[in-house]
Amino acid sequence: MEKQWIMIIAVGPVEDFIAQARTARDLWFGSFLLSELGRTAARCLCQEYNAKLAAPYLAGGAAAEQPAMLHRGHHIVGVITAADPREAALKVRRAVVLQWLKYAGQAKAELAGCISPEMWERQVKDFIEVFAAWTLFQNGQGYAEALGRTEQLLASRQTLRDFRANEPAKLFGDTKSSLYAGRESVLYANAFAGYAKLGIAKGEHLDAVSLTKRLSRFMGEPRSLRTCCDVAFHAFREKLREAGNEWRRDEAARYAEAVRTLGEGRMALREPEPAKALCDSRFFYNELVDEAVAELSGPLLPADRQQEIAGLMKRQLAQLYKTIRQQPSPYYALLTGSMDQPGVPPGSLDSPEQHQAFMRRLALLALDTEAIAEQAHGGQMIYSGGDAFMAIVPVQRCLEAVLDIRQAFTAAMEKAVPDRQSRPTLSAGMAIAHIREPLAEALRRVRLAEERAKRQGDGLALHNSGRSGGEGRMIGLSFSGHGQPVECLKALQRLCREGRPVSSYVRGLRELHDVYADLYKALPAWREQNNIGHLLYKEIRQLERRMHPAARGTVQGDAEWLHIIFGILTQAAGSLEALDRLNTLAELCSLAITLEGAGDRDEANLSDSTA
Repeated sequence: MEKQWIMIIAVGPVEDFIAQARTARDLWFGSFLLSELGRTAARCLCQEYNAKLAAPYLAGGAAAEQPAMLHRGHHIVGVITAADPREAALKVRRAVVLQWLKYAGQAKAELAGCISPEMWERQVKDFIEVFAAWTLFQNGQGYAEALGRTEQLLASRQTLRDFRANEPAKLFGDTKSSLYAGRESVLYANAFAGYAKLGIAKGEHLDAVSLTKRLSRFMGEPRSLRTCCDVAFHAFREKLREAGNEWRRDEAARYAEAVRTLGEGRMALREPEPAKALCDSRFFYNELVDEAVAELSGPLLPADRQQEIAGLMKRQLAQLYKTIRQQPSPYYALLTGSMDQPGVPPGSLDSPEQHQAFMRRLALLALDTEAIAEQAHGGQMIYSGGDAFMAIVPVQRCLEAVLDIRQAFTAAMEKAVPDRQSRPTLSAGMAIAHIREPLAEALRRVRLAEERAKRQGDGLALHNSGRSGGEGRMIGLSFSGHGQPVECLKALQRLCREGRPVSSYVRGLRELHDVYADLYKALPAWREQNNIGHLLYKEIRQLERRMHPAARGTVQGDAEWLHIIFGILTQAAGSLEALDRLNTLAELCSLAITLEGAGDRDEANLSDSTA
């Protein structure tokens, strides 16, 4: 006898699979593939069991042959009608595994003769995880209660793993994968000529799963994606298009044509985006020219000839920057964020229809977030589900991007959750990364930043890499705290750009903080004072007069600079909070300098990186 069941299906693995990436495309396709496998599971439930899906939201409806999935997710929630829910879960699992094997099979066909087939099959057949849990859903039963019980069952099931007997590799001592040490490389070292054209660098060791991600452009997903280097280069390209920079744009175009001439017949040059009208962005970075030539020429050129061509390009690049007196930034920002309160807010789970309506809001928010990152700020969205996102954006636009995403999230939640007390908030992490930094390291740092932001909630944490391989510094800011610190950081960055000597104040602000912190410890009665913020504001005014007596009142932005200080310090409740805000102000100034220094370099801050 058929009954109604609430069923939840989770497709994985998630975090490790997405994070195993050397390029932005690897990162993006990991998320995309999980979403496609989730769509396969959702489609199976709709077609076989007439499921009423709450998540993911299907724009085409359950009856559509290929329902368009707005909300990209691998977590499927719905009410199904079935006599045996276990059979339904197994049927979904088979559909998901077959879809995964289809993708893996396409990648294997592209690599014919270049891989160990036995090792490949061993790695792909036991990779995908599909977990399922279900609860009987009777008429009159509370949907929220039944869903909560099902989620508890799924969480318990996910603590277990189905371990199969190990199948040893053909040979002992196989080289481990560069991206995942738990799997061996399936590539034949002597077959580089066969897979060089597929975007695999010489000396790179990849397992079957990583290769499936790397070859996405050859498996029906040829869409053009911005690389980390493209995103870093975006602001410079836009600057060349500004009025008055026509001569610089012409010089850059001549260099791009020289690159194409040198590479013609020798390299498989990647076609740039039409709007660029230039060449592969890596050729505009001295530190990446050798890598680009080696990767694009592959076995077509001997090593000495590659070095010769790269040397010619670098000399012409140095001449270009000497002529135009500007260089692109080698930095980009990696952003990630998610709801501070995971799951669906109370009041949105009274029925499957209400649950679906909330997920529809998230689906539309996901589209808005993607448009903000890519169209408004020239970045590349890695994944966007409404309740979580990851994007790569130009460092010059990173603050504007995260504020725009947060504003879109807040607007969507105001419509979806009328009760202000239960309305979700968003926290985000940001890592400033160099184009030479391994993507895995940037991912590690941005995850740390997001964890820091979530500890305070409704905030942003930024991790800046240290020099010479140091751990770097992290600062946490509140989106809605007193003085609007994120907005203040944005304003301070603009003042740096306009010529305000913000860097001169960092040391003075920190010394001032140390002096008053000692007073706070030494004088117990002083701790009860409530006007310390005003006193600190006057101290900073005196500091400004001492450091820049001749320039006082003449630098553009004085009023805004003093307004920022006043807003941060004078509203503090008590001495300790005033000291904390003073320390925050010093960190904001330092961070603004860092962000501005990571931007494009011109005559004022040009460093000879092309020598």
